[in-house]
Amino acid sequence: MRGGSLVAIGPDAVHRSCPVQQSNRPMRAQIPDTSAINRTAAADLHINLTRIQSETCSMTNIHAMCEQHPFHTLLPQQALSLRRRALKLTANEHRAEDLVQDTLLKAWAKRDSYRPGTNLRAWLFTILRNTFFSNLRKSRREVEDVDGAYAMALSEKPRQDHALALKELISAISVLPYAQRQPLVLIGAYGFSQLEAANACRCTVGTIKSRVSRGRTILNRSVAYDLAA
Repeated sequence: MRGGSLVAIGPDAVHRSCPVQQSNRPMRAQIPDTSAINRTAAADLHINLTRIQSETCSMTNIHAMCEQHPFHTLLPQQALSLRRRALKLTANEHRAEDLVQDTLLKAWAKRDSYRPGTNLRAWLFTILRNTFFSNLRKSRREVEDVDGAYAMALSEKPRQDHALALKELISAISVLPYAQRQPLVLIGAYGFSQLEAANACRCTVGTIKSRVSRGRTILNRSVAYDLAA
């Protein structure tokens, strides 16, 4: 039918005069599927919680094992005997107390090497005796210096002070007159006797004494002036 608004095409009919209207509604953004992300985060959280629980349980077990160790009861019972033996070895109350403390700490650190049923006191005495001799060997290489007097005696003064003093002395000698400088250097630096210096300077011993005395007086004044300045 050409005059009508419908054209039959097979069993269905299509409206030619009514075009398909496009929708003006804005398109919605696609929301990503977060279910996979949530599942991954939950799995990671579960793994971390499991690891923390296992670590906590292991630490708790270790603590429980330490609390249940028989040394908690046995070691304090041997403290008095250890203190008596330490006093015999050290003849000093404070050193004996330190020795007992070191022995108990070493015994606790080596608690796994102790065989139950054996003589605990003998085992502890062995540790105490070995610790005493070990400390004795160390003390022989040490020097007791309570007030620091020995350390002060071992100290060395700055070397630059000596170098500066020697430089000032040489400078002061260089300005002396030759007649005073020559015998002073021969006697003071080279170790000449007064007679040898007199022979070298071709003068009498009395003249050498006079020149050396005047030279030393000038040097003392020069050095004292430099120190005062």
